[in-house]
Amino acid sequence: MNLPEFEDRLVSEEIEAEESHDATHAVKSGKAIAEALVKFPKVRERGAKSRAKAGAVQQRTPASGSESKLASGSIGQSQFPFFLDEHIAALPNHLLRTPLFAPIQPCKERREYNDTQLPSPQGVTAKWKGTQLDMADQEVFMLALKLAQGVALNTPVRCDRAAFFKALGWKPSRTTGSFGTSAYEWLNKSFRRLTGTLSIETNRYNAHLPLVASWVQDKDTGEWEFTISSNILKLFQNNEFSFIDLAKRRQIKKRIHMAKWLQSYAMSHRRGLHQISVEHLKEWCGYNSPTRKFREALREALEELERVGVLLDVRFYKDDTMVRWVRGPA
Repeated sequence: MNLPEFEDRLVSEEIEAEESHDATHAVKSGKAIAEALVKFPKVRERGAKSRAKAGAVQQRTPASGSESKLASGSIGQSQFPFFLDEHIAALPNHLLRTPLFAPIQPCKERREYNDTQLPSPQGVTAKWKGTQLDMADQEVFMLALKLAQGVALNTPVRCDRAAFFKALGWKPSRTTGSFGTSAYEWLNKSFRRLTGTLSIETNRYNAHLPLVASWVQDKDTGEWEFTISSNILKLFQNNEFSFIDLAKRRQIKKRIHMAKWLQSYAMSHRRGLHQISVEHLKEWCGYNSPTRKFREALREALEELERVGVLLDVRFYKDDTMVRWVRGPA
């Protein structure tokens, strides 16, 4: 199922201006996600009971026009909404318009933030306390949210880490058929980074919370679990979240980190024409090099998104100080 078909299954009231439910992590398949939980039947059973309690997925009917909206009140008090398609993830709009998940090179030294304000569009104040996050951390967070579907929030989600890597699209060693120590250390560090504290204020809410409440590994049994706080639901209320097409994301081959950030940003706006200044994009993605270098990276990343079908008709104008595109169906 592609993203337009998925969106057309969702229904809700119209929302205002730049808010969008439209849908961004590299989940291999629904089978891979199931495998990540397969060794822990109690969690699956708990999730099944939670789904039954919440009424699972609501009945959906096509909305008028080319877009559909998630039904009002479909996000329960103790669960995330269900995004059942394995190629789709979801994140809050306001996070996708900041450098909270920055398009930095993995080898680059990470900054340490101490309630540091992040660049963001007018009307949003976002601060981060903790180690700088990158696009790989965004993908870990999206998969964690995906695995948390159907499990009551504030309840540990037990996970097989090897299956988690496969769901991320990673491949085990050809020699050993397993993932090395360095991979597991990286995953632990990513979850440690995600336990940093986000402070965000919009015209609808003021929140102070970790992205991941906690994670624990039992070294004797090898069991590994993470917990998502129920407070995270505040960021998803009022349809202020977007769907991200993971299949399209996996097709990105050039300017990967910048292109992934731009995909996230683009999906946080309505389908159709979007116009923005180059300087605003440079600021909101946290790019620190000169504008000339940023424009070059931006052009190549946008061309890549146009190639894979995320964006259409990308054009720079006003002496390359402005850029416009049409958000495609993905």
